[in-house]
Amino acid sequence: MTLRYRFVHGSTGALVDIAELTPASRHASGPYRCLSCGREMIPSLGLVREHHFKHRTEPQAGACGRETYLHALAKEVVRDAFRSAVGAKRAYPLILLQPAVCRRHEKLLGIACEGRTVPRITDLTRWFTDAETERCVNGFRADVLLSSKDRPDVLLVEVAVSHRCDPAKLASGLRILEIGIESEDDALALRNGLDAGRAGTTAHNFRPLPVVTAPPCSSCDRGGRGFFVGRSGKAWFIDGSLDEIASAKARGGILHFALSEIPEVWERPIETLDHLVSQAFYEAHVAVRSCLLCQSHILTEDVSLDRPPIHCRKLRRRVPHTAAADCVSFVPHFTASNVAGQRAREAQWVRTSATRLRRPDPPDDLLEDGPDWLKPPPRF
Repeated sequence: MTLRYRFVHGSTGALVDIAELTPASRHASGPYRCLSCGREMIPSLGLVREHHFKHRTEPQAGACGRETYLHALAKEVVRDAFRSAVGAKRAYPLILLQPAVCRRHEKLLGIACEGRTVPRITDLTRWFTDAETERCVNGFRADVLLSSKDRPDVLLVEVAVSHRCDPAKLASGLRILEIGIESEDDALALRNGLDAGRAGTTAHNFRPLPVVTAPPCSSCDRGGRGFFVGRSGKAWFIDGSLDEIASAKARGGILHFALSEIPEVWERPIETLDHLVSQAFYEAHVAVRSCLLCQSHILTEDVSLDRPPIHCRKLRRRVPHTAAADCVSFVPHFTASNVAGQRAREAQWVRTSATRLRRPDPPDDLLEDGPDWLKPPPRF
């Protein structure tokens, strides 16, 4: 199988790109040598196939390989690009991932989006002055070693085509940037700098970066359920975006607030309120005034949106659950189990009455006269 490469060494040892050659200048920088095996290469500049370099004579099996070629290419690209940046006094950036937290809703909703990262760009030419390939430091050979004459700090750039960095080298404490390379394009991208956030690249033994505040993220647009209790004791909830919930809370006058996810199983709004109000009153000990807690309420199974699903025994009519905020007859149950027990007895009485021609009177602990819709039919 013919090995086709884009880059070779020219007569001066510098990299030569096949894209820079023309039929007239095909031998201008020659003779050419393979980056992998050092054998002579010739340019192929035909009209049909993509231009490439190939061996003048085919090497023996195993004598030359694409893995070694990509490894050598990436090393020389980093070395030459860094030296060129130093000579031209321009930046050669290193992009690190800095931990960040989005605090957009932290003040109002008490939540922050953690686990995010933002790029932090450092100019390596400010810290190092030279780049060398196959240089030893502390008994370890670096693919590319960035060093400085003015300080002892070094940075090892390790190229990984199919084999990752030696564990002993990683455990040495030396700062190492391990870069995964799969193609010539991956190697050429190193001309523009080093990116620790790129897929296949890992930074080892770097000092942890401080956590910074990140700009608003996509998680801030997610939905949620906000439960509110006002100073009057009225309770309500909002299913919407976090921005909508935060805006509602920002209006003030809130005695209690809780944020949760919207459940996947649909339920009637009054059932949702029933759960939220019960938790706030009996578990969080919030001064909620809701008919859902009152000893005089009957929760109906009416799903109509035209009238409230709560019947008040005292007023003998349907009322919204917030009517308790201004009601002088509001007396809450002592425990949530008392509420559940009353509703269970009501449901049992309704089921029993519906199956009899002559319905019995409702239990005394439910109601005395009872609402019109729950009264037994006249006796014949």
